[in-house]
Amino acid sequence: MKKTIVMLILILVLAAVGLSAQTSIDGHGNLDNGISLFRAEDYQGAYQVFLELFEQYPENREVNFYLGRSAFELKNYEMAVMAYERILIASPKENRVKLEAARAFYAMGAKN
Repeated sequence: MKKTIVMLILILVLAAVGLSAQTSIDGHGNLDNGISLFRAEDYQGAYQVFLELFEQYPENREVNFYLGRSAFELKNYEMAVMAYERILIASPKENRVKLEAARAFYAMGAKN
């Protein structure tokens, strides 16, 4: 149990360090707002923000990452996988994204 908690903390720290410093895509702070909602565990609110941002910026890595994370927390694993795959198409060596995709696949039952 302690190892799991330590791993989760490590993953969260790596995500915070690994994501870009970009704070606002559209000049209105929606990205910051979505991240704040996600960190406050308002996953439904964050999902809506990131889904709207995705419609405007479908290629943005950070939008797709948080869209995937929000979708995962809402148990919408297929949406999470699709968001992660968009990132991996452009950047196939993103280990954190591979990990999140694996978690989503596992949650869907793809254990092998």
